[in-house]
Amino acid sequence: MKRLKNLLIKVANPVTAVAALLILASFVLAETKNKEPKDKPDKRIAYGPSVQTHDLHNTYCSLCNSANFEHGCFDKFCFGKHILTVTTDAGYTFTGTPFVHCVTDNDGSFGWNNFPGASDRFIITERDANKIVATVYAGSHQITINLACEETKN
Repeated sequence: MKRLKNLLIKVANPVTAVAALLILASFVLAETKNKEPKDKPDKRIAYGPSVQTHDLHNTYCSLCNSANFEHGCFDKFCFGKHILTVTTDAGYTFTGTPFVHCVTDNDGSFGWNNFPGASDRFIITERDANKIVATVYAGSHQITINLACEETKN
């Protein structure tokens, strides 16, 4: 019996030590995984003020010529002209590509406008490190949009 006890002590001490090391290693790995690297830049999306577009669903150019707002005709349809802006907060600089962000859609009209694929209707007119201005021509149902861009902390 004494021999069995000595054998168990000899086996138990290394097993306990290994188990303790595994538990410690799992805590260290979990803590390391949750920490952000210090060299990773602070990035976020900046959004400009919202603009509500005109309701021009199925409005042909001939019906839009007497409109009391600036507009353009593209492929026989009338599109209202809108100026969108976005600025950075203090300590941030624009680092991404500006895009039109949908605040409120209306029956799929935001997708129908296809701003990313419409270089003739989404035009960046001013850009520096802290301000972007774009001219956007929007048609179809009334939607609410704004200009957005990734910004990075200096």
